[in-house]
Amino acid sequence: MTEKSQKQLSLKLTQARKTLDAARSTDDQYQICEAAANLGLTLFQVGKFKEGARSFNEVDRIVKELDDYNLQVRYLGIKTLAYQLGEQYPQAYQVAQQIEALAVAKTDLAIQSDALATQGQILLDSGAEVLALEKFNTALALAEQLDDRRRRMKVTGALGNYCMTVASPAQAESYFTKARELARELGDRQSEIGFHGNLGALLEWKEAYLQAGAIFEDVLAYVRETGDQEAETQALRHLVQVSIKCQDDQKIIHFAQQGAAAAGESEGDLLFFFYDQLIAAYFRLNQVDDADKAMSAAIEIAQVTEDHKREIDLLIGLGESYLLTDNLPQAFLSYQQALQGTRRYQRLVDQAYLLGRMGVILAELNQTEEAVRYHEQAVAEARKHQLRDLEGEQLVMLALAYRESGQLERARAYGETAVELFLQAGLQDDAAKARQLVTEIPVG
Repeated sequence: MTEKSQKQLSLKLTQARKTLDAARSTDDQYQICEAAANLGLTLFQVGKFKEGARSFNEVDRIVKELDDYNLQVRYLGIKTLAYQLGEQYPQAYQVAQQIEALAVAKTDLAIQSDALATQGQILLDSGAEVLALEKFNTALALAEQLDDRRRRMKVTGALGNYCMTVASPAQAESYFTKARELARELGDRQSEIGFHGNLGALLEWKEAYLQAGAIFEDVLAYVRETGDQEAETQALRHLVQVSIKCQDDQKIIHFAQQGAAAAGESEGDLLFFFYDQLIAAYFRLNQVDDADKAMSAAIEIAQVTEDHKREIDLLIGLGESYLLTDNLPQAFLSYQQALQGTRRYQRLVDQAYLLGRMGVILAELNQTEEAVRYHEQAVAEARKHQLRDLEGEQLVMLALAYRESGQLERARAYGETAVELFLQAGLQDDAAKARQLVTEIPVG
């Protein structure tokens, strides 16, 4: 759950408590029942199950006294939903069965169909697929008997989700298409787009990426009209994923930029998904300056949100980028910032790697003594954590540094140690390269 969603639920809970207090002041049992039921649902949404159950107990007592069928059905529907959200499936199923029993007693086929469809969804969520299908089919038969297009639409869509769960894509496509047609007949644009999006996800799963992309663009246009920002970011996520599969970097950039703008800082994983794909696409297109800007923006967000792991990863990536473009001072600065983070959060492998990288930069800047110091620290860290390939690499760098400074005996000694280390680790190619280096170092 995002930080934004948590805040919204917290406000909703506060309002639900106030609404119940106001209802109690009127002594209207119907108002109290509705307010207490909504409070119970909200409490389940925020994970306060015991308190939510107490609220539902109060409603149970009132409903029993009032003996009102419509009130019972409405309240039990809320209670079922609460148990579903809390993933308490046995309890949810029992309450849905109570609704079915009430409907059967009243010969209310519409409510009976709803109750059976709900039971089917609960069974599907809890992994009882065979039983779920039986419930869905019975619910659909009742909806067809009633010639109720809205209920047919809902159950048909549920059957599409069922087919996705049991990996039956052809049937799922048929059900989603029928549900979309029924929504269109009803003039229910929101449901139509919902089923359209389900078809898009199915086509993406079937690797029909161009068709899926066209559907998600339709969905994106609709959710922007309605102002549903969360749905907008999800549509953009799908469009980026489809563009990745199509290897279309220009489209990745187009949609990832929009996604990064639409996703809030509270949506950390999704926001950084957009930045990661944006940066990678820029690099593939050799738009290094744009990649650097995107990384810098992502680093700022990671710092603000205190996402230290991601901040370190991005700083390392930024250092690599500067190194590729021979901007050595900036590369060193990025690595230095990353190194501080690795020390603070005990990322020991990265620490050894960064020390070596900084040594390479210092050698390139002809600061040989400083370069040696960093490489020696990198060797010590790599040895401590048994990172043989990294230790060997740093020994080679030390050999090169000492060769450049004219300390040939030390250079040969480090080179030979690197050869032995690579051989012990089974890294034959690296050993051959280190051996070639040793042969190139003059004797004496």
